[in-house]
Order: sequence, then C-alpha cells, then structure tokens
Amino acid sequence: MEKLEEIIDVLDQMKNIIRFVHLGDIPENDLEIDLWAELDLASADVYGILTRYSDVESSRKVKREEIDFLVSVRLKNLNDLSAKINLEDYPHMEINFLIISYTIKILERYYKLINEGNIN
Repeated sequence: MEKLEEIIDVLDQMKNIIRFVHLGDIPENDLEIDLWAELDLASADVYGILTRYSDVESSRKVKREEIDFLVSVRLKNLNDLSAKINLEDYPHMEINFLIISYTIKILERYYKLINEGNIN
C-alpha cells in the first residue's frame, strides 16, 4: 500500500506540472505540427485522468480502456512522431513529451498494481 501511495503522490505532482507547463507555439512543419497536436491531445487526456486520482479508491474509477488507449494510441503516436524529428530543436515540445510520456508509463504501472490483486 505504501508504494501505491507514493505513486499517487508522484501522479499528483505530475498533474500540477502538466497544468502549468506551456506547450509552446504551433510549429510550421507538418511532422512537428502533428507532434504538437498529439502532445496537446495526450496532455488533455492524461490531465483528465489525473484529476480523478486522489487516493487508491478513487483511482479505481479509471477504466482499463482509458489506460490502454493512452498506452496503445497516445504513447505510440508520441514515440513514433518524436523519432522523426529532432526534439532538441523544440524545447517546449521536448519537455512536454518527456512529462507526458513518463506520466503515461506511471499511470500504466499504477493501474496494473491496483488491478492485479496487489492491494485489497
């Protein structure tokens, strides 16, 4: 249970970071625009889920489909698009990519812990 509470603390911190981090201006090239748009969508999806995580019990309201969508669609799209451009040229997008992709991975790990019988 202690591990889950620590993860909830981290997720709460990520929620605050996501709320205040600036995505930056819309780039001019197609691939960069696609990544910018995907970051915007993923950020909204992740933030929406994080607003429901205040404790172990409330986090059970998140459906498996939501987490699966974040991992199989949003994270995959972010990884695919970021591999095609040099993120270092876009510092706002780079920090957003790191924050969002990391948060999705934490959400996935947390969801597995609470739904695989590792807690009561």
